Amino acid sequence: MTILMDGCGEFHVPTENERADRLAARGLRDALEAAGVPMPPVPQQRRRTRWRRPAAQGSPTTEGEKMSPMPTGRLVGTDLALIRTFRASVADVWASITDPARTAGWFGPWHGDAAPGSTIKVQMAYEEGQPWMDCTIDRCEPPYRLAISALDEHGGWHLEMTLVESAGVTELRFTQHLNGTDGVGEVGPGWEYYLDALVASRAGEPAPNFGDYYPAMKEYFEAQR
Repeated sequence: MTILMDGCGEFHVPTENERADRLAARGLRDALEAAGVPMPPVPQQRRRTRWRRPAAQGSPTTEGEKMSPMPTGRLVGTDLALIRTFRASVADVWASITDPARTAGWFGPWHGDAAPGSTIKVQMAYEEGQPWMDCTIDRCEPPYRLAISALDEHGGWHLEMTLVESAGVTELRFTQHLNGTDGVGEVGPGWEYYLDALVASRAGEPAPNFGDYYPAMKEYFEAQR
């Protein structure tokens, strides 16, 4: 089993093209704001002594806030986009989504050579039967961007995660590039659950209850088609 220090290759200084890609990633938030979607300000780093109130519907869940099973995802064309923010460095959040010891706490472990173009084995540890699946590393730009794809009986999955840090706060933008929107009522709640499980794992809290997400959130996502 090969485990790479930063999840998928040696750390490197971003090229001009990579910097341009990051600016494009920031355009997702701009597109949501332009469409009239309310977006919360980036939280300031500070010590917390108690839980804040749950985030309002449509607002990203933030690490350090009590999770509320309220839908946050948005359809932008055929892209399903979800955002979570963390009071942590971009390197630390990157490790949460790439280090197999840490992904095991909210999605499942993986093994293999995670170089771009390679295929790794990922276990869906929180699904019935805990199956393993093959995932291809399409892009890997530590610690800012990861794109993977997979193929199963339901079709192709094209997933992208981008990280942006500002003032000690890192924003994770998760996007699934859908082939169509017919199944968004099932897919959307699933990713809400997994991203809140990531928040819970980082906070040392129990995983959320999937029954709070599906079918409760199905109508929310289907209404955006």
